[in-house]
Amino acid sequence: MVSESALLDLFLLRDCDVFIGAFHSQYSRLAYQLMAIKQGLHPPFSSVHLSWGSTLTYPL
Repeated sequence: MVSESALLDLFLLRDCDVFIGAFHSQYSRLAYQLMAIKQGLHPPFSSVHLSWGSTLTYPL
């Protein structure tokens, strides 16, 4: 049931026009990539944590 819910959420996110989230999650990156594939362009986004393509190292 959890897997089905996660896939449903991905498909709902894919249908959005704008992405607002955090790119430190692979789930969020996948959702953004599915949006880009569906729209044929990179949709506008606002990341609350990291920007797309930034390094994934965090200061400790």
